[in-house]
Amino acid sequence: MICGLLVDHLGWRAAFAAIAGLCIVIFSGSFLVPTPAKPERKVVFDLPGVVLTVIGLFSVILGFLKVSSWGLFTPFNAPFTVMGLSPAPFLVLFGLIVLAIMLKWERHREATTGSALIPLSFLATPQVRNGLYLTAFIFLAYGSGIFVTVSFVQVVAGLNGIETGLLILPFALGVVVFSLGLPIVWKNANPKRMCQSALLIGTLGSVLCIFGFGPSDFSMIVPVGMCLIGVSMGIVSAYSSYIVTSALPARDAQQSGGVQATSRNVGQAIGVAVCGMVMLTAVTMTVQDMASHDASLSQDTQQKVANLSVIPYLSDTGFSTLMLDQGVNQKDVTELNQVYKTARLKATRAGMVATAVMTLLFLFGTRNLPVRARGSDDAAGEEPRAKKSKI
Repeated sequence: MICGLLVDHLGWRAAFAAIAGLCIVIFSGSFLVPTPAKPERKVVFDLPGVVLTVIGLFSVILGFLKVSSWGLFTPFNAPFTVMGLSPAPFLVLFGLIVLAIMLKWERHREATTGSALIPLSFLATPQVRNGLYLTAFIFLAYGSGIFVTVSFVQVVAGLNGIETGLLILPFALGVVVFSLGLPIVWKNANPKRMCQSALLIGTLGSVLCIFGFGPSDFSMIVPVGMCLIGVSMGIVSAYSSYIVTSALPARDAQQSGGVQATSRNVGQAIGVAVCGMVMLTAVTMTVQDMASHDASLSQDTQQKVANLSVIPYLSDTGFSTLMLDQGVNQKDVTELNQVYKTARLKATRAGMVATAVMTLLFLFGTRNLPVRARGSDDAAGEEPRAKKSKI
């Protein structure tokens, strides 16, 4: 809301300056954090592992983020093509190959030096893997839900920054209240059941949002649905870190924060990429299909619409300008605007359907979650650490 107020009255530069100032405050506060005890033996900086990790993650995240603008296979506005295809999937593939090489290197380093950026226990323990999946869900839900909703309310409904902030306030409250309050109110909750319930709540929230969007406006169902998505994120946030750290040796648990942060970033990139791709594909295909069967449009207009490789997600005015720039006559532009409103609504709903489907898929990653929270009398079979599996 604060950044929305700054954007509305002072512009984007002021909003980003405020974010930069907050980062400086946080950085200054880091000096108040107690210095951890030095390890018994000297730790050598893993330069090859860091370089491989940076290249791999950068390629994967950038590739996912660019799917919505470059296209999944058919190139949209890509700066170059690979064998006539969009470079986005190739960038993701390259990043995955680099990360696979990095994991091989980390195994070698852990075997020879006893330390690694990503210890084997992170990958060999089912509970840790499932915990990282849920950590990714937190920002996947944030990225996809916010992306679809904010795109609609600002581009279509015309809300300004502060109005958008007020709209997503229930979402933020759901995250904060449940992530901080749930462990206090319900100390001995079943983490597995809570996370499964959270995913179902998030799915319900996405479904509600589908019915809250209209051709040019939205109903109060949308903030209710976003609140449920926020509640879902909050519940998972309350348990995801515990799920990861409780299954790791003490030393590995101390360095799990970086891996969890990486999972969140990858999850957000995937959420935005999938929803962006679904929305662009839906709006493009729907407009082209409806235009080709609209007898009131001239053949010249139908051909011009069919020749467009991608039709962006735009406001009514933006779409009219795009069509006029393509040489479509004013009469057909008026008719196409009605077609576009229908297509845009379908695309928005398709984006929320994608969010709901992705949320449901995370249920498959809850099988190995613990059934008792830390401190319970019968916590997870009374074993301090989860068993490892061979991978």
